[in-house]
Amino acid sequence: MLQRVRRKPATLIHWTHTESEMDLNKNRSYLVTVTTELGETETLSVSARNEEKAEELIRFLSNSESDASQPLTCQIVSIEKKKEKKNPPLLFNLAEIQNECSKRFKISPDETLRIIQELYEKKLVTYPRTDARVLSTAVAKEIHKNLNGLMQYEPAKPYLQDIVKFGSHKGLEKTRYVNDKQITDHYAIIPTGQLTELESLNSLERSVYEMIVRRFLSIFYPPAEYQTVKLVVAAGGEKLYTSAKQLKVPGYLEIAGIPKSAKERNAAKTERLKTTWPLPSPPRAAIKKLWKSSPE
Repeated sequence: MLQRVRRKPATLIHWTHTESEMDLNKNRSYLVTVTTELGETETLSVSARNEEKAEELIRFLSNSESDASQPLTCQIVSIEKKKEKKNPPLLFNLAEIQNECSKRFKISPDETLRIIQELYEKKLVTYPRTDARVLSTAVAKEIHKNLNGLMQYEPAKPYLQDIVKFGSHKGLEKTRYVNDKQITDHYAIIPTGQLTELESLNSLERSVYEMIVRRFLSIFYPPAEYQTVKLVVAAGGEKLYTSAKQLKVPGYLEIAGIPKSAKERNAAKTERLKTTWPLPSPPRAAIKKLWKSSPE
């Protein structure tokens, strides 16, 4: 099957050295990139011991001897589709939440500890100085108390209603989020469900508290499901490789949130595959499901 792909002139961006333990001679691999009309960048690794082969491919892709506005005809060699699942992460321990706060709020580990200690003293979260990322069996059996308390926390209410509706909190002790053997003194950091001191929090403290709540509620949601597509296209005697990762079922990401950069990359890749390299025609219902837009 032939598809026509418009592109901008390709460029040789760099070459890399690799050295084998069995052979001291260095092999040069030239990396060529092609920027398509849709703004995506494809990379092609050309195994060549000199620059001539790489430059030849660049000239072919750039079509410098003819009208560059004309589309380049490429052959689709293969399309590989695969489903992937991503489980909700384990709960916060002190090190994990310090790392997360550093990335999200640009605050130091000491500042993070101070905030969580404040939340603990106000009975909003459990003990912060813990290295465990799981719950004990005893706590898991009483987890409904934490969930019931959080019903009064407006940002969590719609997620809690789903959790209660589907009963996903039942049988928590049988999941990977509960393991008595992985707990030394204290279990993971979770919200207690007590909200009497919530109004006394400042903006940053509220943000950290909400992050703890979101991580906690995520474990009651199903995995996120992705559709990955790997595409191989032949051009100029060489093969170009590209891949796209499409979020099909957000699962726990409805609570945890989809990183903006990841969503933008996902949307761009998906749009390119829809318009430039369409998959073999499945039933219409399957198309709608496969290319469903990822929610924010």
